[in-house]
Amino acid sequence: MIVYSVNGEDDWHESMLDVVYELEEAGLLFKGSTYYTGTAQTPLASSFLNLDVLLEYMGDAAYNDYGDAAEGFTDLSVNQYNQLESVIKNWLDENLPVCFYSVVDKQVQYITEEWLAENS
Repeated sequence: MIVYSVNGEDDWHESMLDVVYELEEAGLLFKGSTYYTGTAQTPLASSFLNLDVLLEYMGDAAYNDYGDAAEGFTDLSVNQYNQLESVIKNWLDENLPVCFYSVVDKQVQYITEEWLAENS
């Protein structure tokens, strides 16, 4: 998705009209005015999963409640680990919407005379 900004740093918008409004409000909507475009890059929810930390937490909690009897509780084979990671990642990506993004491929753009004529 293409996003737009007046300064190219923050306050990115999904609509060019929001940038036009900001430029107009600031008295900067004229030929040669700059604005920025970029590509919104939304991460997958699963990109925030650290399965090692989750398993360590579970192991510590089990040890705190059950002592040495819980030793090795979260020891998994490579195959079990990969299966568990796949199940959790799939669930997260299907059920936990991500409503934020970073912006990449930022480019400076200029208001042109043609644009002003078409959009005035």
